[in-house]
Amino acid sequence: MKKKNEKKLADLLIKAQSGNRESLQMLCKELEGFIRGYFRLKFKNDEIVNDLCQETYIRFLKSILLVRDRMKLKSFVAKVALHVMQDYLRQKYRLREESLETSSKSNEEQGKIKTEVLQLLTDDFDGQSILNNIDLYRAFDQLSEKSRNILMLRTKGLDYKEISAKTGLSISGVKMQMKRSIEQLRLILF
Repeated sequence: MKKKNEKKLADLLIKAQSGNRESLQMLCKELEGFIRGYFRLKFKNDEIVNDLCQETYIRFLKSILLVRDRMKLKSFVAKVALHVMQDYLRQKYRLREESLETSSKSNEEQGKIKTEVLQLLTDDFDGQSILNNIDLYRAFDQLSEKSRNILMLRTKGLDYKEISAKTGLSISGVKMQMKRSIEQLRLILF
């Protein structure tokens, strides 16, 4: 059955690559469930899933002539979807970084770190169920001392250069440690 479906997709692709609009539409319709399912596994928000699916279609259509092994079309589309998701997460991470840089300083560092890290972790996910079931402080305690220190300094409003000076790490090292710490918290909590 799987081979038959791959053959059908390969036939549609050949026709679509030669300019047949009807085959292109049928190909996109055949791939819709696959692409939507890929993003649905990672994101709960339908709006985000729809946007990522649309961007995947656009990139796929722009590169449809580059598909060489027609029997591996789904692998090609999965790679396009992966790149779309990576770009989305990079952009989201950059925006979150910028908002952290402009946040004001606060004396309530434990409360602030909980709020900001929770916001970083729950964006685009089913936040309500997470809020009902997590113990952020316990997860925070599982991080290394260096990771906790960098997150605390960041939430106090220090920029990367200031954190670098306080910790002795390079600026890029601080950025990487921030990213890894947030990813580690996501893994612990999700």
